[in-house]
Amino acid sequence: MSDSNMALPQADRAGGPTDLSRCASQPEALIPSAIVLVRDDDPDRKPLLYACAKCGRVHSPRIYLATDEVAHRTAREAAEDCYNCRTHNTCTRCGAECAKGWTACDACRLERKHAEAEEIPDDGGPYCAFDGDTYYQEMEYAADDGCEWVHPCHITYPKIDPDNVIDSLLSDMHEDADVDDLVGVDALYEAVKAFNEAQTQQSWYPDSKRKIRVPAKGIEAGTAETGTGSVHESPVTEGDAP
Repeated sequence: MSDSNMALPQADRAGGPTDLSRCASQPEALIPSAIVLVRDDDPDRKPLLYACAKCGRVHSPRIYLATDEVAHRTAREAAEDCYNCRTHNTCTRCGAECAKGWTACDACRLERKHAEAEEIPDDGGPYCAFDGDTYYQEMEYAADDGCEWVHPCHITYPKIDPDNVIDSLLSDMHEDADVDDLVGVDALYEAVKAFNEAQTQQSWYPDSKRKIRVPAKGIEAGTAETGTGSVHESPVTEGDAP
């Protein structure tokens, strides 16, 4: 049955089970917002499940850890606002439309990330565009791209963990094997240490919890702006001092 006030077939209005196929064939204006499913042999017609009237997806109140009243209300609301049929979500902060799967729009998510990120002084780089995936070795490159903020980056180098190597070897041996069964373990540790210290190739990972303001072009220390708007090097010498 359905407790919607919209017109339904006679059997539905009389309290019998709703025929989903008949609802689907009706004009959209006549389809109820949710369909309440009950046992056919239950004289009290107690609601058991709630279904979207458009696609038929069923929602059970039994999946919610709540009182019966709250669980049934939540299941019915889920059927009325069916995720399958929804084309978008509404931002909980500003009310704008946002993509399904998000509760906040792009602008509000970016605003929140800015509010949560700690501003720090320029640490000399490297940098990553704020909430982006473009990396810069020099701050001026970020300014050239129009960035207002960047993240500082953590720098890592290729590294072998000798303990993991030993564990992997032992896992492929008999069940009672231990490190004392291996020969040349000390030499392995020394070789791995030398290998790790010799690595120079960097990998950069943005620190999304911190941010650095990008100086406006032309006002960085040691630069001046030409009449054409281009930036050229202008080293400061003793003769420039007042």
